Amino acid sequence: MNPGNVLEIQLKASDHEPQLISNVSIDVVFFCGGRERYRFDAGTTDAEGCITGSYDLFEAIRKENQSVALMDYNTKLEDCDSVVVVRAPTLEELGQRLDALKKWFPDRVSAMSEKIRRSNNGKVDVREARVNISDDEATRVNLFARTLLQ
Repeated sequence: MNPGNVLEIQLKASDHEPQLISNVSIDVVFFCGGRERYRFDAGTTDAEGCITGSYDLFEAIRKENQSVALMDYNTKLEDCDSVVVVRAPTLEELGQRLDALKKWFPDRVSAMSEKIRRSNNGKVDVREARVNISDDEATRVNLFARTLLQ
């Protein structure tokens, strides 16, 4: 990913119509040489089922993480592969992140707890998408989501 790159992510139904589901957490997974390098939280979808993830957002996350784990976050985004995976973590995965925060970053626990409380990740089954980031324009990503019975 390079400066100026943007991912425009939209939840879609199987008929390719937008899924209007807010508060679905979205991850973007970066690779180097085909191996996973970073997994960043892009945020949550809006009421239209959309979220935008920019180079600036991911670079800010990388630099923040680098401040506490220099060697783990020393690869620039520009040095990562042009292919990324966009996915929605399960509620179980979000719970595992909360457990890790309790151990390593207790000051972040309340924000994550609130995010999980509001989350709609348990109400949808989202198929991950592997996309090649375009340098010429925003990269559109369709995440096909199936609503689960409650």
